[in-house]
Amino acid sequence: MRKFLILGLCALGMIALSACSTQRFDINPNPIMSQTPSYEGTNHFVLWGISQIQTMRPGDACGPQGVNRVEVQETFVDGLLKGLTLGLYAPRHYAVYCNDRF
Repeated sequence: MRKFLILGLCALGMIALSACSTQRFDINPNPIMSQTPSYEGTNHFVLWGISQIQTMRPGDACGPQGVNRVEVQETFVDGLLKGLTLGLYAPRHYAVYCNDRF
């Protein structure tokens, strides 16, 4: 019974320590920007965020239109995965907004 109590407290502690965050980078603020992202994906980080499995280049995704905004988000599930693996695996979601053509 005591083992289940300790395990439950550890699980609650991991859930309490996982948090959501969003970073937004406005590269070229444009009032005529689409509200839906032009490109979305997930970056997979390992070893507490030191190493990245795959690199995404926003400029390649938008092409000649150019990048307007990049948002990087860590959801609750991403934080939970990072907590359960003790930081060995840390996914983050990103969205790239391209400039609209006139």
